[in-house]
Amino acid sequence: MEPTKVISLRVSYEKYEEIILECEAKGISVTEFIERKIAAAGAVKKFKEEIAQKIESAYEVIDLSPTFAKNKLRRALKFIER
Repeated sequence: MEPTKVISLRVSYEKYEEIILECEAKGISVTEFIERKIAAAGAVKKFKEEIAQKIESAYEVIDLSPTFAKNKLRRALKFIER
């Protein structure tokens, strides 16, 4: 087993109950629940960065070629919907 570090956090009783119920429903530990939430947060951050880049790219060409910028924004929307 790799070395670990204990962390603690304070949550309301309602939030704790939600966490426990979700863990029971998924058959996972609270540790795994927290690890999954951290991983998901990282994925969301990366997704937001990609969207921001796509919008910036469209914004840069909006005056030069509005149709091209529209198409770039449309692709960004499709990227979000996937």
